[in-house]
Amino acid sequence: MSTRVTWQPSSDAAIFSYVLDESADAVTWSNLDTIIDAPRDGTNANYDVTNAVFFYTHAAGTASTWYRLAAVDTLAQQSAWSPAFQAGGSPVPPWETVQQIVETTAMDVGLGDAGNDVMASTDANIMQLCSLLKNMGRNLVHFRNWQHLRKEHTFTTVAGQSIYPMPADFMNMIDQTWWNRTNRLPVGGPITGQEWQFLRARLVGVVFNVLFRVQQRQIYVYPVTSTPGGYEIAFEYNSAYWISTTGTPDTATANAPTLSTDYVWYDPFLMVRGLKLAFLKAKGFDTTAAQQDYNEALSLVQAHDSPMAKLSLTSRNIVGIEPLIGQQSVPITGFGSP
Repeated sequence: MSTRVTWQPSSDAAIFSYVLDESADAVTWSNLDTIIDAPRDGTNANYDVTNAVFFYTHAAGTASTWYRLAAVDTLAQQSAWSPAFQAGGSPVPPWETVQQIVETTAMDVGLGDAGNDVMASTDANIMQLCSLLKNMGRNLVHFRNWQHLRKEHTFTTVAGQSIYPMPADFMNMIDQTWWNRTNRLPVGGPITGQEWQFLRARLVGVVFNVLFRVQQRQIYVYPVTSTPGGYEIAFEYNSAYWISTTGTPDTATANAPTLSTDYVWYDPFLMVRGLKLAFLKAKGFDTTAAQQDYNEALSLVQAHDSPMAKLSLTSRNIVGIEPLIGQQSVPITGFGSP
């Protein structure tokens, strides 16, 4: 079996070659080959003229083999390694890595070269940039209900069990998204502590839906005794995780970076401007222009984050669907059946 690795040519005219490494686990690497950048025509055995990409055929490669790239310029200076990728994938991820964001910011604030591994750097300024990036990411999680951090969680009730765990990455709930998919009814709640204690003091009769409250990062379902089983409950929530690794680039798994190759799940444009602002502020420098740039970036990124529905000043339904809660939420048959 063999694999064909492809990548886009660099736009930097000073690039002389590309170094390609392979790995079985994206941790331990070995060199595969060095591919010369020029000429970009049919005389270059590693250049695909039709698709305008470089390629390398790895005779021993498999679908699970990892690769990484680095560019080398005419002065023999090597760039930072690309995020790890697999054949058929792309070394250009939807998000940038910690390395890429810190490198760009360091250049913008006049620090120069940030090194090949910013998370392992002993330079005080680079270490500070990494720390500020972590704080900025954790702050942005709370700033907005970002659509790319939104998830769905489902669980099925078990007869007699009234407490269920929240997802490990749960941060906050999306209001009015709780539904009982088994009987197609909205789940009542979240109810207050006063309402919960009132219900606990009542006699429990026949129920065809459940109520809920959230306490100590757990879901409490009412009725507590004789809890009905077999109900599929679904809701949406915002995740606290905004970091993914090279091994799982499409799934955020942490709320802080640990490696330079970790992906940061925020717009790179916003992160660089925010990190620059935070760095200048921490150093006691003037931040007037940097604050304006960050505010502008934040406004643009928020505007592009998710589409907004049209709002009507009349009672006419303009989206062509029934309201979420109304007569359509009541079953046509079997109402009140145990």
